[in-house]
Amino acid sequence: MLDALKSRNLWPQLIRSHVLSPCFALTILAFSPLASASIDEDSFETIEEARDIEKTVIGLIDELRPSVVGLEISFSQGRGRPPAIAGGSGSIIDLENGLILTAGHVGRTAHLPVKIFLHDGTRIDGETLGQYLDGQEDCGLIAFDPKQLETIEHAPLAEARLGDSTKVEVGDWVLAFGHTHGVETQPWRPPPARIGRITGNHDYVLTMDSPLNVGDSGGPLFTLDGLIVGINESVARHPHENAATAIEVALDRFDQMLFCVSGGATLPKLENDFQLLNDVPSTSPIIFDPYDARSGRDEPSMLNVLTSATWDAGDWVVRIMSGGQQISLGLIVDESGLVLTKASEIDPRNESIEVGTASGLLIKARPLALDGKLDLLLLQLPPGDWTAAPIDEDHSIDAGTILISAGPDAQAISFGICELDTYKSDLSFYDRAFLGVGSTPLDSREGGAMIQQVVPGSSASRSGIRTGDIILSIDQKPLRGRDALIKALSGYRAGDTIEISRRRGELVDVIRTRLGYRNFSAFENEVGNFASRVNRHDTGFGEVIQHDGLLLPNQCGGALVDLGGRFIGMNIARSDRTKTFALPGAVIRSALKRMRQGGDMIKAWKPQDPRSLQLPIKPNDRGVYRLDASSAQLFGPSVQFEYLPSRRMNRTQICIGALRSTRDEVLWVLDDPSPGAYEIWVEQSCDNEAAGRSYELGTSRGSIDSVALPTANWFEPRPIMIGELELSQDDPVVTFQPMQDSEQSLMFLHRIELRPITD
Repeated sequence: MLDALKSRNLWPQLIRSHVLSPCFALTILAFSPLASASIDEDSFETIEEARDIEKTVIGLIDELRPSVVGLEISFSQGRGRPPAIAGGSGSIIDLENGLILTAGHVGRTAHLPVKIFLHDGTRIDGETLGQYLDGQEDCGLIAFDPKQLETIEHAPLAEARLGDSTKVEVGDWVLAFGHTHGVETQPWRPPPARIGRITGNHDYVLTMDSPLNVGDSGGPLFTLDGLIVGINESVARHPHENAATAIEVALDRFDQMLFCVSGGATLPKLENDFQLLNDVPSTSPIIFDPYDARSGRDEPSMLNVLTSATWDAGDWVVRIMSGGQQISLGLIVDESGLVLTKASEIDPRNESIEVGTASGLLIKARPLALDGKLDLLLLQLPPGDWTAAPIDEDHSIDAGTILISAGPDAQAISFGICELDTYKSDLSFYDRAFLGVGSTPLDSREGGAMIQQVVPGSSASRSGIRTGDIILSIDQKPLRGRDALIKALSGYRAGDTIEISRRRGELVDVIRTRLGYRNFSAFENEVGNFASRVNRHDTGFGEVIQHDGLLLPNQCGGALVDLGGRFIGMNIARSDRTKTFALPGAVIRSALKRMRQGGDMIKAWKPQDPRSLQLPIKPNDRGVYRLDASSAQLFGPSVQFEYLPSRRMNRTQICIGALRSTRDEVLWVLDDPSPGAYEIWVEQSCDNEAAGRSYELGTSRGSIDSVALPTANWFEPRPIMIGELELSQDDPVVTFQPMQDSEQSLMFLHRIELRPITD
């Protein structure tokens, strides 16, 4: 790769750049001339001004995206650990010489092999050049042989033009690109665009409210003049707090990076075989300006301007309530009072649902039907003068279209842009159900799948499935044809309970099992930034509109409109700190038809006893009940499963976090518990700052009050004995609840053990 650069006789010219200005050196390399930003930092004051921004952004996305690439860099971890892949993004800054700008913590060091994914999914090979990572200066270069482009078919590429970060001012509009959560190839997903405004210019780093996440590192931050002014670098806790290394830093370090010189105190050290000798590199904490909800992209004056677009939509939306608090929004889809809302936010133990109308009335709604895949619940309101959303309308939108989330008070909740032209949201790796068997399909008249392997410790093993068993059906749906078992399980999520019809010899019986979570490497599957609140059911919807309007989980279920007030879709999930998913009108119409008539994945709503939602947990040989996080049922507005990397095991742990509300509840069901006294051990983790908040653990016979205790950090749990409880056969349910509301999670709860006390 470097020889290819040398063969162009550039080295003598590059050496001269050591005594020339960065701008002149780049001109020698045939980069686009350095340009200064001249964008308008004013907030829009009218819908017309918002349309001007929208028009600019739509054009820029098509122009800029061909310069953005995805990166995968392999390196050895040593000590018997498998090779790891560092994912990130970058920008093509020189097509003639094959140069890509990225972040130093992505590239790590020189001479590492790189897989480069162009904006259309075409893959070429490259090699890291010099990288720099010292505190908050984070930049690197990657080289590729341009001759590769002559031998493959690919969509037209573009060079990113370099801007002047010293001229960027607070309030300037910017666009961030990157491969959030890594490169997606099946199907191909181009790098999503996100809009925001500059919140601080600190010379070496720019802060902005264009949301970023894992995988965006190294991607470009553009002005609305189409000029790179930053390299995506890091994030803080709040989704509006994001940082990019100023382009001036990369220019200052450009010469040494081009000559494969890496530097900076926080770069990882690698041996000759590229074995990582210390932890994954990271930047020092960025000093973010305190987040101000009255400024930036969500400035109230701009939301007020958008009220003209959400005025009609306010009549289509209702609030879904529980205990006097909003748990979701609902969309009126028929004048008879039919409402669609987000099913997973509703406690399945409820017989009726409280609904708050736009006029302020609180009424009871009757649950009718449930679409498990789309996470939709159909409600029936009492007779009244209801205004339905125009779900029969279809309006095409482009990436960059401004989209506004509407609430029942006609006020815009938030706005953002459509990040991609089209997107299909499959179940994420973390949400997919795992039975834990290998099987062969049978061609017999009754069909079925013969079990050839059972994974130890899996849900199949725990439910008594053995090799040689024949699975005939899942939830009364027969298994026929090749891959029938895989297809039957594809519609379920980890944690779902299913009925399996099984043949063993001449005996046919029905067993119930709770589908588990797949174990995976924490290094090969980075879990991203989970500090932002997201919905528990946040993936697996199929065709969706992906936008960067940032909602709270309890603000999903309402209408999504454009600047003209036209109905575009229904917000169905806040998926991570960078995106929200919405269902388009065609998907909503199809779901409503199925829910009225009955169909695949449609179930009638019936209040459920929690004991029917979970397989009872059996004690081990020592009589100990081990209540793992992955076996729990979760209820309430905040609590959700979390995925934490474990450095010791090189695996990802499943625990329970986001325990922020007194209405959050974690529940387990015991299998016919033996009467007697038990020690209660709670395995938990939290840091010193979060420690001290109280919780209650109990059964119908009694409870224990305790507090979260500090551990080494959030990722290192330890078991703590909090007291004793008496159990009887009438105490099959164990519950865990916070005792105070908080903005921060009470703890990460890994498991609870009930250990019998013997004389």
